[in-house]
Amino acid sequence: MKRMRSGSLQFEQLASRLSSYMETRTYPMEIATTFNFILFDEFTKANLMPVFVGEYFVGPAQPDQTRVFCHQGTEACSPIPIRRGVIGRAVTAGKDQYVPDVTKDKSHVGCD
Repeated sequence: MKRMRSGSLQFEQLASRLSSYMETRTYPMEIATTFNFILFDEFTKANLMPVFVGEYFVGPAQPDQTRVFCHQGTEACSPIPIRRGVIGRAVTAGKDQYVPDVTKDKSHVGCD
């Protein structure tokens, strides 16, 4: 990952911006949509040029797959079975995934 403006200072500013937003919000879809915009905006300002920033959700009706909610960037695949791709790995691991180049990730599900 390229260094952001002042390294960890930029991440602290990003965290502060996200935390500040969260202080008054409780509606999950609004939070996800705005987080998506803030991340894309901050990465772009830092010249990281994201190709895709997005959120996928697992719904109670189909717990074996994810569906894209909102995103900025290239076309999004949806639905994605939990057993496949970077998104499936994130769900299985229970952790966010940062992938500098998903096209080099063996489990990438390409759709654009």
